Amino acid sequence: MYNALACQPASNIGAKDYGEIFGFICGADKKACSGISTHPDTGVYGAYSMCSDKHKLGHVLDAYYKNQGNAKDACNFAGKAVINSNVVVAETCKAALSSASVANSIAATATSAAPSGSSTKNPAPGPARSFLAVGDLAMGMYVMGAMAVGGAMVML
Repeated sequence: MYNALACQPASNIGAKDYGEIFGFICGADKKACSGISTHPDTGVYGAYSMCSDKHKLGHVLDAYYKNQGNAKDACNFAGKAVINSNVVVAETCKAALSSASVANSIAATATSAAPSGSSTKNPAPGPARSFLAVGDLAMGMYVMGAMAVGGAMVML
């Protein structure tokens, strides 16, 4: 994915600069950040949410650049981003990149902000979480087993 980006982080950029760029782009163009979004409560993840910070930044920069009509100033950030004139997309990667693009567009619509005037503090009622889920039961059994083993070791 990274080699296919038209706008990439400059080679001399430091990790301390990432937050400033992420903050600006994700505040100005939420769609550009959908590919790195993570929403564990809804189960929606961007296709690149598991990538390294450098690759996430590259994806966000490239998405913002493309959403701005490939304007040169959309890929600069005071020299912290550069236009990649040597975009290379391996033939074997084209299908995966296309699939990731579709997943990111789904993530963009599934995680879009609530309409103005609505409150996220008191969401509309939905299905209630069960009192005891299978994962809770398994974790409880694990803890009880660990306590029993620990108790047996103390008794010895």
